[in-house]
Amino acid sequence: MTKQDDTSLWVTMRNIDRVCDEYLTGRINRRELLAAGTRLGVGASVLASSAVMLATARNALAAGSVADEIIAKINLPYIATHDAPPPSGRDMVPAGKYKKPGPWTIGFSNDYSSNSWRTNMLWCLKYYAMQHKDKIKDFYYTDSNQSISQQISDIQSLQARGVDVLLLEPGGGTALNAVITRVSAEGVPVVPFDGVVKGAPYGLWVGMNLRYIGTASAAFLINKLNNKGNILICRGMAGNLIDTLWWGDAEKLLKASNLKIVGQVYTNWDFATAKSNVTQFLASHPGEIHGIWNENGAAAMGVIEAFEEANRPVPPTMGDQNNGFLKKWQSLAAKTGYEAHGYIYPTWLSSDALADAFKILGGESVYHDDFQPQLVITNQNLEKYVRPNLPDSYFSADYLPDDWVKKMYSEKINFNIHAS
Repeated sequence: MTKQDDTSLWVTMRNIDRVCDEYLTGRINRRELLAAGTRLGVGASVLASSAVMLATARNALAAGSVADEIIAKINLPYIATHDAPPPSGRDMVPAGKYKKPGPWTIGFSNDYSSNSWRTNMLWCLKYYAMQHKDKIKDFYYTDSNQSISQQISDIQSLQARGVDVLLLEPGGGTALNAVITRVSAEGVPVVPFDGVVKGAPYGLWVGMNLRYIGTASAAFLINKLNNKGNILICRGMAGNLIDTLWWGDAEKLLKASNLKIVGQVYTNWDFATAKSNVTQFLASHPGEIHGIWNENGAAAMGVIEAFEEANRPVPPTMGDQNNGFLKKWQSLAAKTGYEAHGYIYPTWLSSDALADAFKILGGESVYHDDFQPQLVITNQNLEKYVRPNLPDSYFSADYLPDDWVKKMYSEKINFNIHAS
């Protein structure tokens, strides 16, 4: 099989998973599922087996499980137990609202790019943009390096350049609301992705339902530990809205269970910080830890190494598609039967945001809050996502072709993209 064939296969597999997820969550019906399969070149039997695999992967929230009974008892809301709100209750961007002739000037204000997920995210965006450069007159990119005042200045600069749409990785909670409001008032759609904007008008948002991810992670621990044992909580970044969303409903579920929370540390979603803080915790807490609630793969790697270096059993935990975490998980599973819970937190949210931006500039109607389908990694499908020949810092699963993966690790990114 050639490298290009291999890449095409990975892309097809991802698209099959996404279509089956749409079917399992009720966003499309069986007829639409079969039609999508025809477009992908796969038959009903392949779709059926993929749907069964995904349904099995969702067993953290399976009906009748211990966690499901607790969820029903405390009446967690729909949004905490599904990867998106019900279709009937979701607002749409009206067709034609932002329509204008192309090619378009794209602005992107990024609050920082200093971790490997962000690096992967930027390369996914550039890859997609280069496939559609006929739609791009100019592409302007800024990075505020976690300075809110700089991001405000960057957005003002992009506005002055006459961008037709503003992609945004927002930092600082509500600190950007005033400048977002000013940009929106000029009829320029602001398209935040990944991060969340609260209290300011935006054109549309693209991202994941963090409330669901957090709840599913808590449910995994409850079911895996049969609702008994000691757990450590490894949160992300103190005061960050993403962390707050991730933890809120998970905390309610865990506190309603019989699991005992024996400590909490922050990881900043970072390997070194997670390892250091968990190491310090273990040094002062010699008692057994049976499970770890955690928010991402890089931190999971740090957690696992902290336990290993302390000569303590590695408890079940969870993380995203960080390749280092997946490789470690696979190694432990082969040796001891270790089980973890994984989920895809797409680095291609940036690409999905640009795709939606093209749609609304072209006059189409899309979801105002465009939640992406949540794909789940288990011991049963782990092999599909591990990339053993790529660095631990790789996050992009099957999205990037091999030649673009090489570019990511050998070139400095730029966004000098223009219509041909």
